[in-house]
Order: sequence, then C-alpha cells, then structure tokens
Amino acid sequence: RYLANTILQAGYLQSDNTFGDWLRIVWGARYEYFDQLIGSVRKSDDRFVNTKQGDFLPAVNITLRLNSKTNIRVAGSQTLVRPEFRELSNLAFYDFEIGATLTGNKNLQRTKISNFDLRYEIYPRAGEVFTAGLFYKQFKNPIELQFNQSGAGSSNTFNYVNARSATSYGVEIEFRKMLDFLGEGCKNF
Repeated sequence: RYLANTILQAGYLQSDNTFGDWLRIVWGARYEYFDQLIGSVRKSDDRFVNTKQGDFLPAVNITLRLNSKTNIRVAGSQTLVRPEFRELSNLAFYDFEIGATLTGNKNLQRTKISNFDLRYEIYPRAGEVFTAGLFYKQFKNPIELQFNQSGAGSSNTFNYVNARSATSYGVEIEFRKMLDFLGEGCKNF
C-alpha cells in the first residue's frame, strides 16, 4: 500500500512592454513551491519520500519587428520536470512494451531546464506563416532509465536515475499556407 500526495503552490508576475513600433519585450517570473509525499507518512518507513522545494522560473521573449510582416524573436526561460510517483516509489512493475521490470528510485531529483530560442518569422498574409528557428536546451539532473543486465535465465530490469546533465539543440521550421489559390471548390478542404 502506497500513499501519494502532491501540493503545488505557484504565483507569477508578467510584464508586456512595447518600445516604438520595432521592439516588444514580454518578461516575467513564476515561483513554485512544491510539496510531495509518497509511500508513507512515517519517516522510519523505507517507502517514505517527502520533497519540499521552491523554484524561481524566469522567462523573457524579445521581438524585433523588422517590418509589418517580418520579426526576429529571441527567447529564454527556466522550466523544470518533476519525477512521477512511479519513478520515486520503490515498487517494481513489469513493462510489457519494453519486456522488462522497472523500479523506482526515491532519491531522484527534479530536472531544471534552461531554454533558449532564436526565430526568424515571416507573415505573408493572415493565416500564413513561415518561421525558421534554432533552439538550445541545457538539462541539469535529467531523469533517465538505466539498464541493469542480469545473469542468464533472469529477467532484465531498468531503474530511474539522474544523469549529471544533458543538452538538446536543433532547427525548427514551420510553414503554413492558405489553400484558397486552388479555387472556390477547395475553400472548405
């Protein structure tokens, strides 16, 4: 038998500032206080996991308007990912998709993510857009599955662990075009 309870209290402030016709800055911050209890209410119980943590999460989005149809956007933010109940409990369960047993880890920490984006945006007309962007994400304490190879005849297992860090980066392209040039019969397509 496991007990699980999560309480998240949060508040945020945001400001949207425009400087002339060419610069817009949306900035702010969110504060979250997280209180989670898993397993048991008794500290002496091996299943007991109690996490209490406060996080300050700032964000900024800067838009440079080059003309009425073109923008350059730069953004940065701090986000996080918290472990799920099953990732924190010592309960072992069989996952039929991967054909192995998964076991939680009560020592997991939440993952903090620093996000950065740069985008070039073109809006040819209402309902149409073309954007090309670059993104970069830095993860601190990402949660990963660790494979535990067992001896012959035994089943393999995975458990959740925190890696020290990870990065993700890439290119994003978005294209949206109205199909009204195909004629009247295609407007509702």
